[in-house]
Amino acid sequence: MALAILSVRFYLQASTPIFLPNYSGSTYRGGFGNAFKRSVCVFSGGDCPSCAFREKCAYLYVFETPVERLKELNLHNGFAPHPFVLEPKLNYANPIPPGDVFEVSLNLIGKGIEYLPFFVFTIERLGKIGIGRGRGKYSVLRVECIETPSVIIYEGKEGLLRKNYVPLQWQGPSRLPSGPRNWGSLVIRFLTPTRIKYQGSYLRHIDFDLLITNLLRRIRMLDILHGDGKMNYDHRKWIELARKVQYREGQIRWYDWNRYSHRQRSRIPMGGFVGWARFEGPVETFREILEIGSKIHVGKGTAFGLGKFVVEDGETTKN
Repeated sequence: MALAILSVRFYLQASTPIFLPNYSGSTYRGGFGNAFKRSVCVFSGGDCPSCAFREKCAYLYVFETPVERLKELNLHNGFAPHPFVLEPKLNYANPIPPGDVFEVSLNLIGKGIEYLPFFVFTIERLGKIGIGRGRGKYSVLRVECIETPSVIIYEGKEGLLRKNYVPLQWQGPSRLPSGPRNWGSLVIRFLTPTRIKYQGSYLRHIDFDLLITNLLRRIRMLDILHGDGKMNYDHRKWIELARKVQYREGQIRWYDWNRYSHRQRSRIPMGGFVGWARFEGPVETFREILEIGSKIHVGKGTAFGLGKFVVEDGETTKN
């Protein structure tokens, strides 16, 4: 009755200049998806819907997660959450010069952790294929466990993947406490475009209860699709309490961004809000949910690294 999460960081060294756009999430995701498919596909260039190996295909599970179970529970809203979240580093030199080391983090969720060897092999292969404009090349130096940086999961020189990591096992939202100790202030910083849809439109500002509603929904879907599906909590009572948390101040703005889809042969809008917001009320009750949320992200496009946020203490943070 737990949702496992493993956070790892890839240290990559540029072999040639690497040109990346202002937000590189789609570049990594697009190149990574293509390289992953090439690595695992039995029939290269085959038709996925009619493939005899469809039920056991690592690519389809990771990148085209089936939604049938969500439809049965009336949780399907047009997409199924994937068992991974990419987190490219946000600030880097452009181009990344040869010899420079840069980072890409990856959060694997539930059964997705079993596919870690595929992810390592694919990111290594992508470095040989090249990414970004001009197909810049890189090599994988090492892969570390983020929670315990001393744990090196993979070293490029050795080419050996170690199973020496222990994933976080989250039991789900704890029991709802009560009392004045849960009152306080916190700041949430939305670092990448956050795409949360409400009543048919994407939000350009965020209320705390809508944030928690979307996080709890995402947690439930991830548990059903990639966990054991046994997480149990009173969704309604959590939302009722979240409505007592009030927005006090902040700077939230819309960030326009789009990506090119080779499959659709067109540019796809991927804009969302970024910035910070300070909330006051029974916020301490939600710390655990928000900390997990910072790993799994929130909203649409999380596989591209969208919806990334961090939580800070509202009493000591200066904006």
